[in-house]
Amino acid sequence: MPTALSMTRKDEKREAILAIARAHFFRTGYAGTSMSAIAAELGGSKTTLWSHFPSKEQLFFAVADQLIAHYVDVVSVALRPQDEIEETLHRFGRLLLTALLSDPVVALGRLVAGEADRFPELGTTFHKRGLGYGWSIVRDFLQDAMADGKLRPADPFYAAKHFLALCQAGCYQQRMFGDVRHVHDSEIAADVDAAVDIFLAAYGNRV
Repeated sequence: MPTALSMTRKDEKREAILAIARAHFFRTGYAGTSMSAIAAELGGSKTTLWSHFPSKEQLFFAVADQLIAHYVDVVSVALRPQDEIEETLHRFGRLLLTALLSDPVVALGRLVAGEADRFPELGTTFHKRGLGYGWSIVRDFLQDAMADGKLRPADPFYAAKHFLALCQAGCYQQRMFGDVRHVHDSEIAADVDAAVDIFLAAYGNRV
């Protein structure tokens, strides 16, 4: 049975592999990254790398999952059902946009979009683990809000997609397509304010 120390060393090795792999993927793309190059930078034998990640695809999604999990944890805590719906949507939207506009997430999104034609499975799987998972988190929150009478009855899945799309309609698009390199907090706030106003005009129970 492995000891706590050996498990710690295994975890540290895995983190080192992911850090090196992320740098390679972001620098040279999915197609341009080789397991041999990652193993060479890691040091030691290729067996070490392959024992952790049997394929480049598995390694790529481990890198993606690591980033996605971090930001999902950050934004999901904002969805507190006991708070007012407008306050919650503002808080969630700002945290969401801040996460989506971070350098690692922007780089990951651009990488997947650039490789989607050659490797369609990357786009499909990334969507399920990223945006698709985000839809489900927001859907569950909105479903409860509708049941509590905070929003009008509607399809919560479509409502979730609409709200997330509204949040991403401004500075996020400019950042993703390279129009701007840095987005100010005031721009994030303005985009979220507009998104919440439009969303509540469509789904809210405002008198």
